[in-house]
Amino acid sequence: MTARTRAAWAFVGIAAVGAVTVGVAVTRFDPVRPGQDLLTVATSDRVVADSTAPFDRGGAVFAVRRGGLVCFFLDDASGDALVFPKGYAASQDLHLRDPDRRDVASPGSAVGIAFGPAEVEAPAACGADRAARAVVRIHGLRG
Repeated sequence: MTARTRAAWAFVGIAAVGAVTVGVAVTRFDPVRPGQDLLTVATSDRVVADSTAPFDRGGAVFAVRRGGLVCFFLDDASGDALVFPKGYAASQDLHLRDPDRRDVASPGSAVGIAFGPAEVEAPAACGADRAARAVVRIHGLRG
């Protein structure tokens, strides 16, 4: 094998590794693609995001789709309903998206949550008779 052939195979190998790395990065961060339909989540004008609020607790979030609405709950589907600041949405795979459309949490994932003082109500589809909590900060805790 000539030096030129070895160099060509090395280039192909490096290009393949680069392509795999980019592919993994794209699927890991999963940005919302243009044209992808977003679903509504419980939001309120009374809930104001606060990126510096200390976390009140950690736990898991669960999501249930009810038509075009996705209801998020703390700990399990019988827990408190979560109400977010305006601009939050859910992707078709029920991942919670912040106003910048970043993936914030997925069903069953561990999160840190800071609650705000706003009095909020869960939408009827999410169980209007259950307790609802205003979420001012939520952050996924990835291992």
